[in-house]
Amino acid sequence: RVLEGLKRKIRPINNGVWTSKTATSLALKTPSGKALIASLQPTQLGMGARGGPEILAILAQLLYRRGYVIATQDAANAFNNLERQALLDAIHASWPEALALFQLLYSEPSPVLFRIDAQEGSAGPPSYRVINGANGTRMGCPFGGVGYNVTLKDTYAQCCETFPEIIQYALTDDFPAMHPPPSDGDWQKVYERLHQRLALFDSLANPLGIVRNDKGRLLIPPDAPMPDERFLSGPQALRPVRDGLV
Repeated sequence: RVLEGLKRKIRPINNGVWTSKTATSLALKTPSGKALIASLQPTQLGMGARGGPEILAILAQLLYRRGYVIATQDAANAFNNLERQALLDAIHASWPEALALFQLLYSEPSPVLFRIDAQEGSAGPPSYRVINGANGTRMGCPFGGVGYNVTLKDTYAQCCETFPEIIQYALTDDFPAMHPPPSDGDWQKVYERLHQRLALFDSLANPLGIVRNDKGRLLIPPDAPMPDERFLSGPQALRPVRDGLV
């Protein structure tokens, strides 16, 4: 980002602790762990689906060429913002066999060590600061991905059930939507449905600590009109682009 002249972003890096990673990895290989991962299908392609990202990318390309509108969607700092109580509630309901282990890892705040380097031109040593993180999954923890996916499972399912005409698959915190072209030529109805889907997602995901970022785009086929102004503003604003899928 620095070489491209973009603003720096702080990204914590953590490989996790070997002992906890071993225990959680083994838990996921138990019969109940495997059953849990299988229960995420068919909507969740980010876990338990071999080649999930490639499948979704190819599907989106094929549908876009057939006139579908593709709405991309991503969550802002998703893993770090997830409400831990929501995570524990989801595990209690979906994987009670692992609840004690999840509580051991996620019922107390996690210490995060920040290293603050001296400013450029200064010769002083770096300083350190410890922050106790009460939200989000632990970085480097094998339970992080499965915990997030299980917590968002019902949100994704309700979006799919409410809008059955929209093809929807998840890649953990990415949740794109692919709407077919209108049979009656009314594209504004298509945009309205996608707009309503965003509103439903926000109403379900925001209480879990999950908020969409501004990177989501609406990829419009070449022969489709632009959305009306009413869909271009507000919390669920659509951000249309053309020829955005390669």
